Amino acid sequence: MKKIYTFILKVVILFFLIITCLFLLENTFIRKDVNFGTLSWSNFYPIKKNSLDIMFFGNSHIYNGISGKVIDANLNTKSYTISSGGQTIYQTYFNIKEALEFQNPKLIVVETYSFQEKNITLENLRKTESESTNKSKLSSIIKKRFSLNKFIEANTLYDKDKVGIFFSVVRNHSEWKNINDSNSKGQNEINYNGNFFHKKILTIDKLQSYSSGSVNPLSKNFEITFDEKVYLNKIIDLCRKKNVGILFLTIPILPEYLSTFEEEYKTHKENLVGFLKKKEVKLLDLNLKHDKFDYTNFANDNVGRNQHLNYKGAIKSSLNFVEYIKVNFPEVLNPKSKDSNFVEHLIYNNKFNYNPDNLFKVYVGKTTILNNKNGIDKTLEINGWMIVKGEQSTLTEKYVCLVNNKYKYINLDNQITKNLPRKEVSKRFNKENLYDLCGFKVKINTKLLDKGEYKLVLISKDQNDVFRSKTINKSIIIE
Repeated sequence: MKKIYTFILKVVILFFLIITCLFLLENTFIRKDVNFGTLSWSNFYPIKKNSLDIMFFGNSHIYNGISGKVIDANLNTKSYTISSGGQTIYQTYFNIKEALEFQNPKLIVVETYSFQEKNITLENLRKTESESTNKSKLSSIIKKRFSLNKFIEANTLYDKDKVGIFFSVVRNHSEWKNINDSNSKGQNEINYNGNFFHKKILTIDKLQSYSSGSVNPLSKNFEITFDEKVYLNKIIDLCRKKNVGILFLTIPILPEYLSTFEEEYKTHKENLVGFLKKKEVKLLDLNLKHDKFDYTNFANDNVGRNQHLNYKGAIKSSLNFVEYIKVNFPEVLNPKSKDSNFVEHLIYNNKFNYNPDNLFKVYVGKTTILNNKNGIDKTLEINGWMIVKGEQSTLTEKYVCLVNNKYKYINLDNQITKNLPRKEVSKRFNKENLYDLCGFKVKINTKLLDKGEYKLVLISKDQNDVFRSKTINKSIIIE
């Protein structure tokens, strides 16, 4: 008998040693193709507990379709988006359940695109052999902490390979021979509230493909499956148990595509609204404003049933969302901003000439609009420089903002070239080499801008994360 106990003890010790090794290696065997599903969880856990006001959940339509920073700047809130490509309502439920272990937001927003695909039953999701679907499912769970909630989700949604969900060393064994630093590159390359924006616009050729009816519409037999209704109820009941408000949100679909199945879409939405109405839950469908979301608001995706908003569309949908929240969920508004240290906060709160140092440091900027004399064509080009006095120019972050009464546009990172040579600026201020690389150039497709007159605001952020802004005495007219 003693030998049996000794053997069992050795087996238990060996088991715990193996598990410990797997945990220690967890951050080593990380695939290079990190995505928003994994990143949104990696960046969620470090957030201060119970500090969020709004949380968004859904698939690629939500992380392409809204700007958390635009929303926060207008509502004085702090928001965060947890999303993954192709996320289903089943995954959304488990994501909300996990998030509410760490945060008690005033409002949870659930994006509804997943309901527009037919027959997503729990059994179909479990047994799918589709590589894209399996990859999507994994991205929504693998970076979650080890917990009972994760175990239940894995057992509910996955039919096989469950060990790999918990341990990347098992899941990515094919990567063993390629272990290097780049495998974990990108784990923090996501902005603070988990959104991604396209700068390109749907081409006319692709738009005509939609208008000609050559793209198959979403299923005409719209239905919410029994399983989906079960998990909808689970989400609603969970939010009410936690005393959290809930709103369902539909991001715009391309109008030319929507028109090919408008009656079916209307019937589907009536079914969804009817279900939610019985539960006394609201739905905000931004397609009701689709006349304002023309093709210039959509990304240049491949022609198909799945269209995403671009940066312009995300700004507009966010502003529509803001107006809706002000009327329907005023309790979400925060009288005191929890986080005001970001560019959008300055721009949407009209701080166009902001210098918090009382001139101990002076923000300086100069710009030239590099377009022909006959006006601005397809691309707006702006060339200039900006410095924080006394700071090495390469340490200064630079932003260019176009502002009119209704629309505000802040350049994306991939629209600005920074640290361009401007040695004459160093000479001007008698600072040898200090400002040699203070130049910048911005290129923006004019279709990303609404028509109208814009003033130009330059914003810098110094090495201490202090923002300064200055309005340039020049206007830009987009016709």
